[in-house]
Amino acid sequence: MIAFLLALQVAKLDAPVSLAAPLISLSAVKDLAEAKGEKSLVVFFFNEQCGVTYFYKARMQKLMKDFEPKGFAFAGVRTGRKQYPDRPVEVAEAKYLTMPFFDDAEGALMDRFGVGQSLTFAVIDQGGTLRYFGGFDDNVNEKSVKKSYLRDALRDLANGRPVAVKRGVAMGCAILPVKP
Repeated sequence: MIAFLLALQVAKLDAPVSLAAPLISLSAVKDLAEAKGEKSLVVFFFNEQCGVTYFYKARMQKLMKDFEPKGFAFAGVRTGRKQYPDRPVEVAEAKYLTMPFFDDAEGALMDRFGVGQSLTFAVIDQGGTLRYFGGFDDNVNEKSVKKSYLRDALRDLANGRPVAVKRGVAMGCAILPVKP
């Protein structure tokens, strides 16, 4: 448990990050580097066991529609212990969004970034530097949102400004490490 809590300190903002990891591609895109290409990349860490994740589907679709034309790529990474380890493609494609999906079967990216909750986002700029890490917004109930952490971070980057809020509280369920 202590090792897991220490892992939450791994993501270093404003520092280069490696996207190399033993991920299993659930789409035609072979790895996160290919998903990123020359764009900034928004990595969406999730676990299908968390019901909170489903409250964000429409918000994620709108965010993608608004920011893909502005030079952002999106990728989903399923991580943590799996309820359906033999059906990652069905789970990801049936219940989530139209973006490349990967399965972090060994928990490598989860550990590297210090992901502790389903619905955690990492924004990596075109140069490979982590610019934002945390939640989508401050409320599961869309009508009660006061702070849109992720949208604001993407807006700042799209407008060539430094990201004002670099961390936001992730809403959702705890993601248990792959290896207990």
